[in-house]
Amino acid sequence: MLLIVDIYKIAHKIAREMTGASEVVFRRIKPEMYEAMDVEMTTTPMAKGSSSAVFENRKGNIVSFFLHPKSSFDVVKEFVGKDLSSLPKIFQAKEFKIERAHEKPAYMYAIEMEKLQPLDIEEQWYFHEFVNDMSIYDWYLEPGGLNTPKSEKKKQEFMNDPFGREMVDLIERLTKEGLVHRDLHRENIAWTREGKLKAIDLQSIDKKMGDPIAQTIKSQIG
Repeated sequence: MLLIVDIYKIAHKIAREMTGASEVVFRRIKPEMYEAMDVEMTTTPMAKGSSSAVFENRKGNIVSFFLHPKSSFDVVKEFVGKDLSSLPKIFQAKEFKIERAHEKPAYMYAIEMEKLQPLDIEEQWYFHEFVNDMSIYDWYLEPGGLNTPKSEKKKQEFMNDPFGREMVDLIERLTKEGLVHRDLHRENIAWTREGKLKAIDLQSIDKKMGDPIAQTIKSQIG
């Protein structure tokens, strides 16, 4: 038993040093949580985050552990086993209670989803150039919002490019499915095998309120 605990601690230390992923999350992922999500305890995380840790499990699916927000977890768990066009397929979503001495219990959330293809370098640059550095809200929702020859030319480039059209399509699909993504940046979108963009980082998903397109585009792309 002591040997297993030692391996567990060493694996966590190596993973933290290699990725810089949230130590707070690592410290709270227990062996039974790994087992419940079919993740090898010694697996190095694929991605780092201030409040999450992302792994590939034994099935080749992606597992994201995170501490908050519960609201996003509650939304996402409704979609387990369903096939939404804007999100990865979600296979399971589990909540784990964390007992803490002299404090109220905390909760760890875990979501298992399909593995998608991340953007390549050129696509990441394109996203930065045409989405972050321009106002897709003004261009897409408010025709004439950037009514200059230069912006109109850039807008035309964006809408004529397959990637640009896919970005607009993704936003429309999120909206139709009643969702808002609070952190839609280039690391948080990926390709399906069929060549469609989907929003990942499911802890940033919420249900729409008010004008969902405006919320998704104006507030969440950053």
